[in-house]
Amino acid sequence: MTLFKRSNRGVQLTPAGQALYEDGKKIIALSNQALARAQQIEEDSKETLRIGTSPIFRARVLIDAMTMAREDGLPLKFEITNLVAELSQMNNNFDLLGQKCDLLEAIYCDIAWQGQCQFYELFQTPLGVAVNHHHPLAGQTSVTIKDLAPYTCGFKSPKQLVPVDSNHQSNLKMSIKLKFKI
Repeated sequence: MTLFKRSNRGVQLTPAGQALYEDGKKIIALSNQALARAQQIEEDSKETLRIGTSPIFRARVLIDAMTMAREDGLPLKFEITNLVAELSQMNNNFDLLGQKCDLLEAIYCDIAWQGQCQFYELFQTPLGVAVNHHHPLAGQTSVTIKDLAPYTCGFKSPKQLVPVDSNHQSNLKMSIKLKFKI
């Protein structure tokens, strides 16, 4: 079977070559459609996990958990739901669960949540404290929450900023390594 003719003016397709070329384009298009359809079916088969969040209760550990779930190949699709207005009222945020979100990203404090929910620790985030080199804590290699009690603190981990007030300090039990910022 001859598919093309060579001449001094170049190469031309024969009628058989033209038919094969047209059919090849159709086969490639059908293959691309089949691949897209299979990818859509796989994406639709994943369970969607709606995570409610707000800048007011920025915990950010769920973003890391989402990354770990993707690395583990779990069949989950994540949807971040912004609940700024709902969470700022602090009335009964548990009405949101199951309606607007499946999980609520927040800093757990049994005083604020009044025992109305359960929490599951995904992982612990190491914290560091930056103080001026003239500060009384600057010479220490580690401090406890009791050491920090007289001070207004904002704990900064690599991906989050968590303000801590006197209500939260009594509930925290951890050691903190100092990071010096000069």
